[in-house]
Amino acid sequence: MSDIRFTRFDNRFKESLIDFLGMGMSWAEITKKERKEIFEWKYEKNPYVEKPLCYLAFDGETIVGHRGFVLQKFITGDEDYLIGTPGDSMVHPDYRRKGIFSELVDFSTEDIVNRSMIDIFTSLSTTRATTKATERYGYVPVGERKKLYRFSMKKLFQAKYKSGIDLNTRISGEESGFTIETTNELKIDDIVELMKTSTNDKRLRNLRDREFYRWRFEEYPKDLIYLYIWDQNDLKAYLSMEKDNIRFRGFDLDYYSLLEYGYDDFQFFKELIQTITKKLHLPSIMSYVFTRKKEEIEILRKHGFKGSESYLIKSLQKKGILDEEGLPGLLVKPAKEPVDHSDFYLDNIDTRKEKNWSLFWSDVH
Repeated sequence: MSDIRFTRFDNRFKESLIDFLGMGMSWAEITKKERKEIFEWKYEKNPYVEKPLCYLAFDGETIVGHRGFVLQKFITGDEDYLIGTPGDSMVHPDYRRKGIFSELVDFSTEDIVNRSMIDIFTSLSTTRATTKATERYGYVPVGERKKLYRFSMKKLFQAKYKSGIDLNTRISGEESGFTIETTNELKIDDIVELMKTSTNDKRLRNLRDREFYRWRFEEYPKDLIYLYIWDQNDLKAYLSMEKDNIRFRGFDLDYYSLLEYGYDDFQFFKELIQTITKKLHLPSIMSYVFTRKKEEIEILRKHGFKGSESYLIKSLQKKGILDEEGLPGLLVKPAKEPVDHSDFYLDNIDTRKEKNWSLFWSDVH
């Protein structure tokens, strides 16, 4: 261990780090070009930090460990806070079980705390193994992560021949006084104005301003899909989705994740969900429902979204195709040392309580 050194990221290490990340499970199946695009989006283009908030472990001139943090700006009421989320963390296979990861965690945490860079740490996407490790480093689990899925057997069959969304079209809804548009065009100004009212509560939530949408959606290296409900020129509701693929019964299946949504009246949320389930060719859809409103979850279930009570969902979870259940919704840790009970509060809100958070899948990286 005496030869291992730890340091902040510097741009001269970038190419070597991108090669190193290719050893990680979530990066190994994509090309170096794709790894570079994702790294640049997640860490270099992040608007809340001047340079990538990444930390490296070296053995001589060789990278043997990495821990990155994604910064986001959250608000509650009139106060805003910088939140740091551990992102891609890994140690070279030949250097594991030597205490390198623990030292890397300590080094990065101490540096961030000493520089007063953020207000609180959060972890939003741990596995069963990493949850235990994260708790050992002082993070407190909050709630239980929940996702609902909708699989259409008819569209699963049709997916062999036809799948996807016809973009840049308007779905008939004029008899109700509105139209629904499907497109890959991000209409930032309209979305920002809508989300000001749709997410206006006292819970901790991402500041969804122009800066956020430019980074999270416009600069995101994958194509996204948007649904807009218009009453003439007024945006009444919006929903964004990301298309991916999963291997199902011997063929690649289009898999859509609901990133986020907003509406100025609940009837339009119902219309959004009815549109993606009844009018679009979507064989499978995932909706992240941790911290979402009860009435929203009820509408999703009414339109065929299910959890592990479904034999199909449970089977896919056991096979590792879908995420396992029983994990924390998030874990939190104050960006202070030593930590006091009061440090878990932001604007008099206890960050250890699920009811005090409002999260979408677009908040998870």
